[in-house]
Amino acid sequence: MLPTAPLLDNSPLNSLQDPIQDPQTEELELKSQITSLIKNYTHTLKKIPLLNPLEEIELARIYKQNKNTPSALKAREKLILANLRLVISLAKKYSELNTNFELTDLIQEGNLGLLKAVEKYDPELGYRFSTYATWWIRQAILSGIAERSRLIRISASMLELMSKCQKVKESLSKALRRDALPSEICEVLDISLQKFRQINLLINQQEQIISLDQSGSFSSEENNESFSADIPDESITPMDEVLEAKAISEILSKALAISLTEREAIIIKSRYGFKDNQKTVPLADLAHTLDISLERVRQIEIKALSKLKSYLISLTGSQNQINILIF
Repeated sequence: MLPTAPLLDNSPLNSLQDPIQDPQTEELELKSQITSLIKNYTHTLKKIPLLNPLEEIELARIYKQNKNTPSALKAREKLILANLRLVISLAKKYSELNTNFELTDLIQEGNLGLLKAVEKYDPELGYRFSTYATWWIRQAILSGIAERSRLIRISASMLELMSKCQKVKESLSKALRRDALPSEICEVLDISLQKFRQINLLINQQEQIISLDQSGSFSSEENNESFSADIPDESITPMDEVLEAKAISEILSKALAISLTEREAIIIKSRYGFKDNQKTVPLADLAHTLDISLERVRQIEIKALSKLKSYLISLTGSQNQINILIF
């Protein structure tokens, strides 16, 4: 195995090739770069002064009353920049609980929630913008985590409805000391029974979905293969069917050559597509090719089929097997 330690600067090989790093080292370096990036980002944001309650209300009023004007957009920008540190603070908390998600991704989701909070905030209600924005930032982060955790994407509105449905179901069951009926849940949520069934179906399906790349084959005893390894490829004909078709073709070719005359064999091959798996030839076309009447072609076909069946029965001893071979 090649050494992973970096080559010395005075080594002659150092000018010819880069030091080899294992995946673990590369991952640690990447995490270090991300950490450094977040530190620089946080350091930059610390230079932006925080807003007091009166400043928040004043900036929000300017934006609400004069949207799309230069002064309104500038007020909106100040409101957003002053609260970006709040996003980082909340994202770090969820990053500790969800190790599968990078902090940078959670910050990005939280920033989207902050933008939505700016649009929804009403300064006349009296509470601070940072308090109001906290709820929207958390919702955006949780929504991002939920969406990326699912194999099948579900809209945010449907996710919210699914969550409400489960909470109402649990609260009703606890209050009534029995399982809540669908009609009772629908009455609380003010939705139709059909909508409830749709939501309930999505909830059940989310619990049952597994990845085809997940380890644990349906048939493998060692469970070291993915589930997709057991799914048959419909585009490939199974080998047993290929061998069976080849055997039938050989039997029929031999039977045609032995039991029928040359003209009878031509008619049967043409009428039933035995020749190179070609399409069946109409009686009129055969009559024209052989220069005989259409009725004569029909008579020869009936006689040839009778002779062919008799010969095959003598080989297999079964009328059912003959019907399978020919038809």
